[in-house]
Amino acid sequence: MKIKVHPFTPERRNDFYAVHSNAHDCGWCNCVAWWTPGWNGWAERSAADNRALREKLLEQNQYDGYLLYVDDAPAGWCQVGPRDRLTKLAAAHDLLPDPAAWAVSCVLIVPAQRGHGLAHVLLAGVIDDLRRRGVQRLEAFPRRGDNLPAEDVWTGPERLFLALGFLPERVGERRTVMALRL
Repeated sequence: MKIKVHPFTPERRNDFYAVHSNAHDCGWCNCVAWWTPGWNGWAERSAADNRALREKLLEQNQYDGYLLYVDDAPAGWCQVGPRDRLTKLAAAHDLLPDPAAWAVSCVLIVPAQRGHGLAHVLLAGVIDDLRRRGVQRLEAFPRRGDNLPAEDVWTGPERLFLALGFLPERVGERRTVMALRL
């Protein structure tokens, strides 16, 4: 099995949509949840609404993540970028502005590839690239608990971040704010 992690670029646009269309349990989002103004009305948004917002973001050059490939087929996605660009994320976790902080805000593996450790490979690849790029701090906001359904771990499972060296900074009832110094 050949596994690669690549930054999301315009040439990989169709692969981004392939990952999201193959993730039937949560792919309708097209990774725009943190880009909307608030949670009111989120459940009523359609896949078409979310794709239109994603297209608008791509027009603004927001290629905000990384794609995972298994044997050259797109199999996973990780949204990551400067944290403060996502005001909804910062507000949801009562975070003070920090221009040096980057955030992992979504981790998605297509259902057919889940359970093989690929989220770990994907995030490790992201971390390696961010280190090379000089990013100093990476934050994550996983849902707490084990054996959660896919729709509850869209920000990544807590154990994934712990395994990669993230440390809890604030433990809430439902979510943990974690950070990794790069």
